[in-house]
Amino acid sequence: MDPNEMRNRMVQHLEQMRLAKQKKKKQANKSKNRKRSAPSVSIAEKVPKSRLNQECQALMGEANMAYAHGDIQKAIRICQELITK
Repeated sequence: MDPNEMRNRMVQHLEQMRLAKQKKKKQANKSKNRKRSAPSVSIAEKVPKSRLNQECQALMGEANMAYAHGDIQKAIRICQELITK
């Protein structure tokens, strides 16, 4: 293979890579430009989220941390305590 042929192949390959990148960029821009549709439920019709009281939230957090640290028995015990309240 002579040097000119090798150079031509490299240039051709680089051009294909550039076109592929350009195509990906165009697709990404299309998704960014899409407008979001209007929400199906109006704001007035939304039901407010029910929240736990502070004590229950604290216990849930404690159970979560116990589970995250691998103390599963403690987490289960705390959750059972929450259920009985």
